[in-house]
Amino acid sequence: MTFIRRKVEHQDRLEATGYRSPTWKILRDLQSLLSAAQLQGESAVTVPPFFPFAGRGTTRFWGNSQGPTVFLWEGLDEEGREECELVVRTHKDWVVWSQTRPRHGDRTPRGFEHVGKAIFCGKVKRGRKEQKEPEAKEETEDDVEVDANGRVCRQKGRWKRGDVEAVLNTVNMTAWVHKECGIMDEEALLKTQEAWDNSGRKDDCILRLDESERAYWTGTEVGLLEDMSSRDRYWG
Repeated sequence: MTFIRRKVEHQDRLEATGYRSPTWKILRDLQSLLSAAQLQGESAVTVPPFFPFAGRGTTRFWGNSQGPTVFLWEGLDEEGREECELVVRTHKDWVVWSQTRPRHGDRTPRGFEHVGKAIFCGKVKRGRKEQKEPEAKEETEDDVEVDANGRVCRQKGRWKRGDVEAVLNTVNMTAWVHKECGIMDEEALLKTQEAWDNSGRKDDCILRLDESERAYWTGTEVGLLEDMSSRDRYWG
């Protein structure tokens, strides 16, 4: 119970800053870029079950830390970011999903930008806010109005309610890989773009009873009732 309480408290603090979890759909597509086996970021109460290993920094949620990794940069704490910086300097099989640029106009390059290259950038349609003073400073993420169609984020507190609704993209996001990473699979990149542009109001949560996901689904309400014969029962 102490383990779960700590993870809940961490996720509450994270979401209080404005952070929103990526949808399962975009995470599956990021995973497919390098056939990732690990996910680093957020907490044990929110990460999806289709990564054989999940953790944050040196904290392990489940599995063994082997294979390519997807890092959710804004979902990492200070220790997690230090671990991410170490991995990107010493390995080449990683994907970092991050805001294209930090909020509040911070232009300081992050470690993965020094050794990596951007292979995908999801852009939000924007319009300028009215400025009271014509001599306004350089535009930041907070200076624009959002007119977005895609939905790659989950709602705040959705993990407490079992909510599968997706919300509008509000910031530009970029997928980074090591600069020596080979040519990326075009189909995987196309699927990532499709996930970014997806306007569906609900996340694409597919019932899969394979080895990696069975334990998750059997722990749901319907799973505990031992009736997993219909996908519709899960989302009804």
